[in-house]
Amino acid sequence: MQGTQIVVYDPADEYWEGSLVEDNRAAQLEARGVVLLPVEASLFKLSGVGAYHRRAWGAGYPLSNATPRMNCPLTIFVVPECHSLHWVARLVPDPHLAVDPTGTLRIVIDSDQPGGSLGGFSMVDPGVDCSKLGPPDNDGGWQIGGKACIYPSHAGHAGLALYGSAPGLRVAWAAVSLAR
Repeated sequence: MQGTQIVVYDPADEYWEGSLVEDNRAAQLEARGVVLLPVEASLFKLSGVGAYHRRAWGAGYPLSNATPRMNCPLTIFVVPECHSLHWVARLVPDPHLAVDPTGTLRIVIDSDQPGGSLGGFSMVDPGVDCSKLGPPDNDGGWQIGGKACIYPSHAGHAGLALYGSAPGLRVAWAAVSLAR
């Protein structure tokens, strides 16, 4: 069964964000550094953030607080039939803090967002250990991400956030998608 993926970021600027591709083409694009997420495209018409949401933070959302906290608020429209939440974020070094990356980031439910909490919503994401990022890529940063299982009790908007800390890093952009 062929799946659909959405282009989140193409370093060569050949594919625009939001372009939809099938799995076989997605594999070719990933091989050349394009960032993609699986997506349930039928949800696009249900909400402005149906099945996909990407947000950028200019100079970057600072993660420099050593105490783990909610960062980078995101929202996505979810339905009970789709249980696969995927996320990706672009990390860049904070120009004012020259340190080796540490900390952990994961996607979590952000119930502090108005109207962004669904009853019966559960999620597990192991997160990303930023101390294992290695050297920055050719563009001076890192792509991180993961997959979480979600079980919303009903359709609606879910508030999400990256939870954790990563002193010395900033989030340039983050994206989430929902798939079957």
